[in-house]
Amino acid sequence: MWRDIHMNNSDYTGSNSEHTYSLQADSITKSSASIRIEQRRRRQALRRRTSLAALICIAVIIASLSAVIVEAADSNSSALTSDTRYYTSITIEKDDTLWSIASLYAPEGVDTGRYVNDIRRVNNLHNDTITAGCSLIIYYYAGE
Repeated sequence: MWRDIHMNNSDYTGSNSEHTYSLQADSITKSSASIRIEQRRRRQALRRRTSLAALICIAVIIASLSAVIVEAADSNSSALTSDTRYYTSITIEKDDTLWSIASLYAPEGVDTGRYVNDIRRVNNLHNDTITAGCSLIIYYYAGE
């Protein structure tokens, strides 16, 4: 489509002659529209790439955190099984002492003196005196 533009030359030259200029308005509009469309496509493509990169980063972070949490849970569960203290009751036999019981039942790696003190505290004993036939609460760790 051609558009006629009429200009009055008197505006510029002082004469009253009229000149007609023709411009193809569609070509100008089309090229600026195609430029805008191309810019929009580029922005959309950039936005898609950015979104995809962000999504991949988030997925990697979630996977890493999940792996860390699972690893921590596994190490905690193995630590809990070896560090969980269980209690049981035994009957005191004739000639038993806290020290002889401690040497029999103290978990591996626990000092006998510490085990005796722990038994006294758990059983509310004020000294090392125990009586045959009575019950005594002792502790142990799982897997022993």
